[in-house]
Amino acid sequence: MSDETTGTVAGGTTVGRSIRLAAFVWRVVLLIVCGYGLYLNTGLDDGALDLQSFSYYTILSNLFVLLAYLWVTGRTALALGPDRRELPVLAPVLSGMVLVAITITGLVYNFVLVPRDVALGTFDGGDLADLLVHTWVPLLTVGEWLLFARKGRFRWWYSAVWLVTPAAYAIFAFIRAEVGPVLKGVSSRYPYFFLDADEFGWSTVLVNVLWLLVGFLALGLIVVAVDRMLGVAARHLRR
Repeated sequence: MSDETTGTVAGGTTVGRSIRLAAFVWRVVLLIVCGYGLYLNTGLDDGALDLQSFSYYTILSNLFVLLAYLWVTGRTALALGPDRRELPVLAPVLSGMVLVAITITGLVYNFVLVPRDVALGTFDGGDLADLLVHTWVPLLTVGEWLLFARKGRFRWWYSAVWLVTPAAYAIFAFIRAEVGPVLKGVSSRYPYFFLDADEFGWSTVLVNVLWLLVGFLALGLIVVAVDRMLGVAARHLRR
């Protein structure tokens, strides 16, 4: 293979400088889009941080992406030398956790929340702030993983570990509802309608949470399956 494709050395896989540079540029664009989306959605564009915005899974999952990719992008910048080097990537469990978390953000917004708002006649088409955090950040994160992550590193049991994200968020949302004020954006103690125990009762909400966990698990298993298939394909290409 050419110098700009993969090659195997002791301790890992090295790539040419152009691939490391492409990964660096992609990651910087992801950070800019994610950072600007958070800027627009957390009140900073109005001059004051809106702490209530951090009650939403969307904001927290985007913040997760921002922090993870700040770290790996910094490492990528340090690896832009002319010789062949390993491309810095996130640790497997963290990589999958970030990927699944932000993918859920995109899926729930575009296939659950938007259709509901359209049916209720309350959807305004979505502004730039919505598109950045709900669509562009998920797409850029998935694209980064497909293009630059080392494949074949995920294990099936990772999908169970990744359930920590939705479980922790649900617990956080319920505790915040008990101790915090009504959220201005939705006029409810709960950030999302499917978590609203005031409207639907705890039995329905707990079933909704269970389905949310099932959805996370299913997506996690799909991600692991895709990762393992791409890993097999990559090994065949290197032969």
